[in-house]
Amino acid sequence: MAESNLEDLAQKIVDEWGDRQSAESLLTLDGGVDRVSLASQLEGRLRDLFPDSIVAAAPYSTHEIKISKISKHPK
Repeated sequence: MAESNLEDLAQKIVDEWGDRQSAESLLTLDGGVDRVSLASQLEGRLRDLFPDSIVAAAPYSTHEIKISKISKHPK
């Protein structure tokens, strides 16, 4: 996946989640996408963008990735 596409996906999730303490998203993908690789790359980028949160991304079904975060310091 191109770096700009990864950044676009990460920004879309940042915009969706905003400043919520916890959040989940389900990302639906085209059939030819390597879900394991994309989940790993996206998780790493989101950890950079949400340093005060625990972030996880993993393949969820044949065409989806589940992404979630929870604050390390809930208010």
